[in-house]
Amino acid sequence: MRTTSTPLISIIVPFYNIEKYLPQCIDSLLNQTYSNIELLLVDDQSTDGSAAIANDYTRRDQRIKVFHITHRGLSGARNYALDRCRGEYIMFVDGDDFVEQDYCKAALDLAQKHQVEIVSFGYNEYWDDDKRIVSLSTANPRLLSHDEALKELITRKDIMYNMVWNKIFHRLVIGDIRFPVGRTYEDIAVMYL
Repeated sequence: MRTTSTPLISIIVPFYNIEKYLPQCIDSLLNQTYSNIELLLVDDQSTDGSAAIANDYTRRDQRIKVFHITHRGLSGARNYALDRCRGEYIMFVDGDDFVEQDYCKAALDLAQKHQVEIVSFGYNEYWDDDKRIVSLSTANPRLLSHDEALKELITRKDIMYNMVWNKIFHRLVIGDIRFPVGRTYEDIAVMYL
């Protein structure tokens, strides 16, 4: 797997009615120590002020693209962005989550250093008004073989969980894989692939 020294990372952020959390999410991504990113914000027909917040950010930073789609759900929003992203690497962040400042750099450094196609990392949970907020963390890395990773994914022993928002993927791994629209826990349907 060959990569450029400073590859573009596409960060896909679907959102729906999360105006309270969206600015913190976007700010945490724009303030990354690794700056060669494109941020694809996908508004899934929000009815609160979320869409206006996202639109305002496009005036502040040219790395942001906002897409307003007719309500397709989380899977549809992610798929929409996957069909439009340009990055050599792809990351997913939920719009009510925020990440550490070295989120992109640490994940990319691990992927390039070990020449791996997926890096999975831990996260911290915070609760606000019964809403889970996730802060992603790249501390304590471990190198797993394909078989070890698949085993951990199935047994849910450590950090190889069936979610896409705590990983960086090389574009070639995702290929034509898309999330099933209308299904809950859509990550489970694609992560093993």
